[in-house]
Amino acid sequence: MVLVVGSINMDVNIRVKSLPKPGETVLAKGITQSPGGKGANQAVAAAKSGGDVVMLGCVGQDEAGDALLQSLREFGVNTDYIKRTDEVPSSKAYINISDDSENHIVVDSSANFMVSPEYIASHEELFQQADYCIMQLEIPGDSVYAAEKLCQKYGVKVVWNPSPIDSYEERLLEHVDTLVVNETEGEVLSGIPADQITEADWNQLMEKYDIRSVVQTLGSRGSKLYVRGEEAVTFPAVKCDAIDTTGAGDTFLGALITMFSEGKDAREAFRFAAVASGIEVTRRGTQSAMPTRDEVLTKID
Repeated sequence: MVLVVGSINMDVNIRVKSLPKPGETVLAKGITQSPGGKGANQAVAAAKSGGDVVMLGCVGQDEAGDALLQSLREFGVNTDYIKRTDEVPSSKAYINISDDSENHIVVDSSANFMVSPEYIASHEELFQQADYCIMQLEIPGDSVYAAEKLCQKYGVKVVWNPSPIDSYEERLLEHVDTLVVNETEGEVLSGIPADQITEADWNQLMEKYDIRSVVQTLGSRGSKLYVRGEEAVTFPAVKCDAIDTTGAGDTFLGALITMFSEGKDAREAFRFAAVASGIEVTRRGTQSAMPTRDEVLTKID
């Protein structure tokens, strides 16, 4: 079983000609809402890839919360343990998407910050059942740390995506099995410019924190796998005509971990994840744009 502990947001997608520069005002070309949040997105990607997925998170007692839970259920995620609160509204993410498919995101955390260490502890039984636990940084760091400690207790492999990186805490690296980063996140964690970081640098970080592997996503240049003490491997991206890159990294991560949970080797797992994210970016939206397992396998075959 794959356990996802993380954020659940309603995404407010704002289409713009170009992303605003500091101090600049731009006019929206259209606004839509759709379920999102890095945690929920990764859970949906894993479930649509065929994984047995359970999620821990929090939504408000509002219409957005109803819609968010319904979306997760429709895509195969077990929502039985998700917390509902009337203290704050469901979280929202405001996403500007430009004509050249780039984006920037501002998140109102609200209900996500109600995912407390006490709530995590109340579902300890799920950690006894899980094989992998996926986490990000859109919930409080104390809660991520509490979940990591339970994973350590029960031998669950921790997959950590430190996003948003500005809330990163060094202690959260201590119990990670697989670290998943993009170039910006890798630069912050290593303290080395993205174009200068080497395999030796990653091995040094893995040795320091006892991390088994690092997965670095490189956009159209594919991805790299660093396993401590082994030679790094580069995996190509899938060529496609992207129209919306929102959720591409979440799609890749969820699909990859589902493959690993099934015992697939790195070559097969990375190929599946690359095809899944390649399909997702050719569609508008996030969770609804993520492909099913059959769609991915059709492209691979």
